[in-house]
Amino acid sequence: MDQSSPNPIPSSVLGDADPATAALLATQPEQAQTIALLYEISHELTSILDREELLRRIAERVKKLVNYQVFAVLLWNDSTQMLESVFAQRYENALPSRFQMPLHQGITGTAAAERRTIRVVDVRLDPRYVSCGEEVEVRSELVVPLLLRDRLVGVLDLESTKPHGVQRRA
Repeated sequence: MDQSSPNPIPSSVLGDADPATAALLATQPEQAQTIALLYEISHELTSILDREELLRRIAERVKKLVNYQVFAVLLWNDSTQMLESVFAQRYENALPSRFQMPLHQGITGTAAAERRTIRVVDVRLDPRYVSCGEEVEVRSELVVPLLLRDRLVGVLDLESTKPHGVQRRA
């Protein structure tokens, strides 16, 4: 191997992704931190069989990167044509509430239907926002669609009690 070229990160870290050089990650530490966390999550995903435990761990890991007060996972149900909540966590306490959301309804349904991430800095100013009757007064929201080969699997819904609250941790 040519000593003058930067050493790529081992492919086991990045899976089938294009190799990233150590120099690139050294100049962009936030990106390196995100890649390392995603790698850690991927190993946990394959070792945890209990869905509730798996989602709780994912919520903990995401909390390291993004500030939120409510973390929810909604999965797409083909037979009912609805997003159905399967997990919610608030301030590290599980929320028992279950709800459904159709595509194109609310910020969550819109993000799922359009298969794109939506971040709303103040939900009171967004006419798409639909309150799900939570005890928490939501002020900002980040919804990330979960896709598998462009097929909708569900969404991650992160919410904060502060305007501009759902953002990357400093």
